[in-house]
Amino acid sequence: MHDSDADKESKPVDRLSVAKDTNDTQKSPEVPPPPEKPLPGDCCGNGCVPCVWDVYFEELAEYNKLSTENNPIPQSDRRS
Repeated sequence: MHDSDADKESKPVDRLSVAKDTNDTQKSPEVPPPPEKPLPGDCCGNGCVPCVWDVYFEELAEYNKLSTENNPIPQSDRRS
């Protein structure tokens, strides 16, 4: 056995900090980047269901929801 392996085995694991790190990670999932806005030529204008703009606005709403859940705006910073 190498000296470095023996050092790893002899150190106790702090289970509370491991549990805390796990809980923090589970509480706030990563917010994905905002959806990419369609270019003016991406919509064909034929009334497709769903239109590229429908998909964009649905994805934008989900992004805004996740952003707000993970970074709530304090009451004092909200607009009236």
